[in-house]
Amino acid sequence: MGNRSYLYIDKGEDNLFEANNSLPFFWIGLLDKSILDKHKPAWEQYDELLETGNEAAIDELLSDVPSPLDFAISHEAFERNSTRTGQFLQRHYSHLLPLYDDFVRYVTAQFQANDHIILSTLEMANFYSSNKDFLETLYKEIDAIEQDKPSEIRYLFNDDLIASGTGFSLSDSFPKTSVAYQQAMAARDATPTKRVSNHVPPSKKSAPAFWIILLLCPVFTYIVYHGYSKDGFSAMVIIVAICNIGFYWFSISQLMAIAKNRKKEKAIG
Repeated sequence: MGNRSYLYIDKGEDNLFEANNSLPFFWIGLLDKSILDKHKPAWEQYDELLETGNEAAIDELLSDVPSPLDFAISHEAFERNSTRTGQFLQRHYSHLLPLYDDFVRYVTAQFQANDHIILSTLEMANFYSSNKDFLETLYKEIDAIEQDKPSEIRYLFNDDLIASGTGFSLSDSFPKTSVAYQQAMAARDATPTKRVSNHVPPSKKSAPAFWIILLLCPVFTYIVYHGYSKDGFSAMVIIVAICNIGFYWFSISQLMAIAKNRKKEKAIG
């Protein structure tokens, strides 16, 4: 399964593109700081509701489609930002222009009067220590585009131009009309190595669960000791011992991964 992100027309019945465990750079390139600023209060409200555990209020906030957390891009903003990002790619990633131009032409053709392109990213935010940190990565990515700093781009990687470029098309028409998309899909399918988009470290939000598992491990260690003292190396004692060791390793490794990722985020920030 994985955590999904979506790009769709607000009045349309179907999504245009989706991504799994990634947020494509081409989509981010349709945003600007004014769009992020407009939706930032809703994200802050969502954070407050999460802290208080107000499930009813959270459900109400997320009940509309699109929700206030989904980034809405007007036709004017789409044209302005897609042109800006296209110029950035032309200067630094010119080999991506055929795919990007096909992507922009296809999305443009879906627009009707007063439509908005919607970028839904809520599930992707779960990969970060906080929603604030997630939004900050979007601000920094747009900064890198606007200030012409390709070395600071974080969401674009050449080994998978589907996960980091267009996302997966949810219609048959785009793959049929875009040779560049067909080539990107073929290259992706031919790559035997693991992809960046499928390797996301555990987030800080999951740390309490791993601490609980770790704190419970000594209880099972005692059970193993008590069982061994009474029955010796019985099958049950061996099974519980193996599980106990596994939970020790799992909880400690996940907590170390969270700490390592947090340190990396601070270094980048």
